[in-house]
Amino acid sequence: MKYGTMSPNGSQTSGKEHRSKGYGTEAVMLMLDYGFNNLRIERITANTLEHNTGAQRSLEKCGFVLEGRERRTRVILKLLDGFQI
Repeated sequence: MKYGTMSPNGSQTSGKEHRSKGYGTEAVMLMLDYGFNNLRIERITANTLEHNTGAQRSLEKCGFVLEGRERRTRVILKLLDGFQI
C-alpha cells in the first residue's frame, strides 16, 4: 500500500505491550512536523505491508491518503558500500 500527502499536517514500535497506544502515530506526526516546517520538504510518502492495518490507520490519522497499491514489485536495496541485495 502506498500512502502520500502533499500538505503539512515512521516509526515502528516493537512488542505487543506497546501497540495501540499511539506511540507510532505521535512519532510520525513529529517527523512530519519537522520535515515540513524545519527541512521545508514539500512531499513525504510512506509504504506499508498490505496486512499491516494498524500502520495504515496510523498514517491516515496523520493526514496521509492512500494513493495506490504496489503489486508484483521487487525491492532492490543499494547499500552505501556498493553491495546490492
